Amino acid sequence: MDAAARRKVDVDLEGDEKRLISLNKMYQTWLKEPSKEGLRLLQIQLLQCKNGMLRATLMSRAIKDRTAMLASESQSFAEQIAARGQLLQQRLQEMNEARRLRDNKQQYDLIASLIRKYPDQSTAKRKSDQLRAEIEEVKKSNSALKAQLEMRKKHMHVIAMSLREFKRSFEQE
Repeated sequence: MDAAARRKVDVDLEGDEKRLISLNKMYQTWLKEPSKEGLRLLQIQLLQCKNGMLRATLMSRAIKDRTAMLASESQSFAEQIAARGQLLQQRLQEMNEARRLRDNKQQYDLIASLIRKYPDQSTAKRKSDQLRAEIEEVKKSNSALKAQLEMRKKHMHVIAMSLREFKRSFEQE
């Protein structure tokens, strides 16, 4: 029960209590000196007490109904809050799952890009074999060139020797 309703009930109860005390005094007076006017006043006072009690009963019933309605609404709000809390937890789990999936996808894309940079094993083996063949060809070509260079060196040496011999023989003549 809220404070305003409680104060209203307290004031009404004090008024009812005063009316009952006044009714009791009137009744005591009427018993000592019965009169029609006293009886009429006593009946009026009794009717006022009855109306006050009826009003207090109706007010009490209204307060109880209001309290029950507020309790029901409070329960409904509590259930809604609990449902929203569960929904929030579910959304948080979904968000964490989405974040985890996004991170996994980024890692997958990174690994895939690294894999694309490097050839697969069969391509690498084929290229390696090609490079070995090219190296062998270059070695053979290099050996041939070295042999040719040696041959030319020897020819140059022979030519140089022949020129010296020719020069010496020319100088002697």
